[in-house]
Amino acid sequence: MNICKPTVISSEKTPSFAVMIAGVIFIFSVAGCSMKRVAVIETTPLSESYSFKLVDKRETEKAESFATRSGNIYSCQYGTRLLENDEVVPERLKYLAHILNQSGRDILAGKQLTVKRFSLYWNQSVEMRRGALAGMSAGFAGGAIAANVKTAGTIGALVATDLVVSNQAVKSSPKQGALVGCKEDYSGSYWASELNGGIAPFVVYFDLSVNEMPVQIRIVQPMAPPLEQSDYAKYVKLSIERLADALLDTLKLSLR
Repeated sequence: MNICKPTVISSEKTPSFAVMIAGVIFIFSVAGCSMKRVAVIETTPLSESYSFKLVDKRETEKAESFATRSGNIYSCQYGTRLLENDEVVPERLKYLAHILNQSGRDILAGKQLTVKRFSLYWNQSVEMRRGALAGMSAGFAGGAIAANVKTAGTIGALVATDLVVSNQAVKSSPKQGALVGCKEDYSGSYWASELNGGIAPFVVYFDLSVNEMPVQIRIVQPMAPPLEQSDYAKYVKLSIERLADALLDTLKLSLR
């Protein structure tokens, strides 16, 4: 398996460089390359101390085989990548704790937050499958996807229900539409209804206990076309910020 040199992408806006990230990834997929992209989040200096005690009990997560999973079009996990810990800078839990310390200092004061899981996936399955089909006729799928996404509304209105994939990859629900991914196994799958007109969502799984109270949160953050190169890091940042908001909202209700 080939390993590409990591690409560093900042959330700071770059000059007009409209590109479909999934299209770029697809080109590397065709070449049999497992590509790492490092999202550098623009932020103020991180907090050095918190109003709460943070205990990190996470296990190290490693992306599964590219050839048999995210890079294999016959796999239900095709196009879905786990972002390993070194692919988000600053480290994702430290950035989350920084946000919580700023926004929820009083709510969390004196409490112990024990984090057991903080997983971040990028699910491009729909875009990459469409790209693969386009590539069969056009010969250059990445370009085909990029051309479409530059026009907002073309691929932006994608609905997963019309994909021709295996039964393992997509199951339908009357209210939620198609499930894109590996059933409901907590590895980056999402329901078509969760896109809200967006594409290629980031899916976050967060498992912690606040004192002795267990809390589990799942966030689906779609990207909105047209896209620029810097948008990859921007949506990673937004996913973590939405997680912080969801956690604080949950605790406001639970700790009354």
